Amino acid sequence: MQHILDFNLLLWYTQAMSEKNLLALEEDRSHSHRVSINEHAWLWKEGDMCSVFYSAIPVFRYHEEDRTGKHLAMIHLVETGLAKASEVAEAFSVHRTTIFRSQKKIEQEGVSGLVEKKTGPKGGKKIKGELEKVIKKLKLQGLSNEAIGQRLGLSTTGVRKALIRIGFKPDKEKIRQVPLLESDAANIHPVGKKEEGRLADVSDTQETEAAIISEHSELREAEIKESAEKESPRGFEISIDEDPGDRSVDRVLARMGLLDDAVPVFCERAKVSFAGFLLAVPAVVSSGVFEVAKKIYGSIGPSFYGLRTTLLTLLMMAILRIKHPEGLKEKAPGNLGLLLGLDRAPEVKTLRRKLTRLALFGKAYEFLKMLAHLRVKTQRKALGYLYIDGFVRAYYGKRKLSKAYVSRRRLAMPGVTDYWVNDQNGEPLFVVPSEANYGLVKMLKPVLREIRSLVGKRRVSVVFDRGGWSPRLFSEILDLGFDIMTYRKGKTRKISKERFQEHSLNVDGRTVGYQLHEQAVRLLKGKLRLRQVTRLREDNHQTQIVTSRWDISAAMVAYRMFERWRQENYFKYMQEEYALDALVDYNFEPVDLATEVASPERKAAEKRLKAAREELAKREKEYGAEAFDHPESLHPSMRKIANSKVRRELEKWRARVEKLEQKVRSLPKRVTAGEAYKGELVRLSQERKLLTDGIKMIAYQAESALRNILRPHYSRADEEGRKLIVSCFQNNGVLELKDDKLIVTFDPLSSSHRTSALAGLCKELNECEVKYPGTEFVLEYRVRYENVA
Repeated sequence: MQHILDFNLLLWYTQAMSEKNLLALEEDRSHSHRVSINEHAWLWKEGDMCSVFYSAIPVFRYHEEDRTGKHLAMIHLVETGLAKASEVAEAFSVHRTTIFRSQKKIEQEGVSGLVEKKTGPKGGKKIKGELEKVIKKLKLQGLSNEAIGQRLGLSTTGVRKALIRIGFKPDKEKIRQVPLLESDAANIHPVGKKEEGRLADVSDTQETEAAIISEHSELREAEIKESAEKESPRGFEISIDEDPGDRSVDRVLARMGLLDDAVPVFCERAKVSFAGFLLAVPAVVSSGVFEVAKKIYGSIGPSFYGLRTTLLTLLMMAILRIKHPEGLKEKAPGNLGLLLGLDRAPEVKTLRRKLTRLALFGKAYEFLKMLAHLRVKTQRKALGYLYIDGFVRAYYGKRKLSKAYVSRRRLAMPGVTDYWVNDQNGEPLFVVPSEANYGLVKMLKPVLREIRSLVGKRRVSVVFDRGGWSPRLFSEILDLGFDIMTYRKGKTRKISKERFQEHSLNVDGRTVGYQLHEQAVRLLKGKLRLRQVTRLREDNHQTQIVTSRWDISAAMVAYRMFERWRQENYFKYMQEEYALDALVDYNFEPVDLATEVASPERKAAEKRLKAAREELAKREKEYGAEAFDHPESLHPSMRKIANSKVRRELEKWRARVEKLEQKVRSLPKRVTAGEAYKGELVRLSQERKLLTDGIKMIAYQAESALRNILRPHYSRADEEGRKLIVSCFQNNGVLELKDDKLIVTFDPLSSSHRTSALAGLCKELNECEVKYPGTEFVLEYRVRYENVA
């Protein structure tokens, strides 16, 4: 602060003061106009002027009504170390925050930052830049000044002045009459004889406008009525932008809060990368994802990239194998935008913001459940058997999460467990998140309640692995109206090989055969009677299957149980192709501390007990070997063995095992999360993950639907169908517009038979006559056959 006295010089001068001068001012310390700051500094008020003294030396002077001067004085005292901020605040009757705020203003703007700004009206809304372009385009489309003002939230006078300022001169031949929005109908009125006198006094711009409106009033009213009749049930608007590569006007409208979602606009393009994505659109539309999203979320607010565009972008990413939002950085936004009918696709930050906004609704699970309801209505034949299994998303960070057993790594790791339900074809139906990595035994009943809400009173068979083994739970599941099918857990008596018989079955277009034996088994002390089917493999391994189904053949029991691998294959495929286990974000949610979890202390004790038992078995083996090596003629030497070091070690480990067994029995199996993790337990956020899992599920279902359509046209559809579909998604093409049709012509594939299969797929899809979401364009697919070997 250059305008304030050099305080080093002031201190030197103060130290040079004589004791006589200090004593002379001692009488003034009790003066009524004096306000003490500390023992060396005070504030002196005389009339309208205020002076700041330090050791009887004046260091600052300002007028009482000079706010800037007062703040400078306070800052000077604090920054030069003459007084503390608390002392200055008390003496000047302000809060300490006021001083700190003033210091910040000076650092940012200098002394001018302390000068009070003029308050009051700031003037009318400025119309300039992009807004002027919007007004001009609306005017060229035939809207009146009043209608433009209503749409943009401006006054009619403001619109008129903006048109005059940009030198707009309407030309009847250049003005393009188009159907208007329903909301504009009330704002357009034909000019009659009563208005002729008034129009004679207005500007030339208004006279021209009035003449145009009068000339086309009847045509306009008919177009407005036709547009209103079409727009209401259609549920989308039109775009003002004529060039699909320049959506600047729609972006301005979105910033002004007048657009909820940009309407797809297409034009002819000679080459479009990843045009094969459009093959998946009919299957995606048939899933009902856009209708369900609109019903659940409604809207995500005024935006250029609205709800429909956001969901379509996420689906496009999944189908094109863009596994993470960051993967968008590797693709040109303009190329992806062509597939969405936009000038460019949303980029990473924008997409993350949209996901955050959707997550704030907290309706991801409701969204997935409603999609499952639609799936059940269309796939009722595939719901006879439902496969249930958990999938663990491992976590490698530093936060404290509960652990779950990751079978693919064969160890327990921190993570989050989601329980998936797949139909008998292995297609995903829905997913239920676990609160704290509960096991399948605890999660089966909540999952079955969700299944019951989907399938109604229909009796279905649920198939799961040994993780759900619990005879008591089986009894409860049967009472709920479900049948069970699972592997038997625990040691069982081997069945003689001669008792097995060959069983064969024709199912799903193929023949399967097994060596099987079946019998009735009783559990829960004879209270629960179930059917056991045992399979003998070529290596003589026996696998026991327990089921409540007595009405189907033993071969069908084995087939449906072993087809559980369809769900495992789904998990593996989704991991590799869709990054199902990847984290969408790094947010966490607190876990209810009253939630019961497996006791970590008991788990640790059980681990020590297991190690001790292994060591005991090792000692017993050594003891027995040492006794066996002695000849029978040397029986007296057994006393030496009994008292040997090996025997003493054996007794030591037996005592240790017994002690650990008692400790394990004394510990509870389950405790609250607060007791187990001392109040530090969290879990990964669920909303974004559930939403993206649902999107990936829809993409997988669309891929499966296309493979089923492809099957008659490709002999190896079962083995290579998905690979062919994925290669079709990556294919390029040409876009054309003709008679309300969006025609997509694909490039040929690597071989003639694959190209022929693609042509057959296109023919099947054309019969569906599906419209691109948000438009009236019917998708039509073609294949270009040139240059095919």
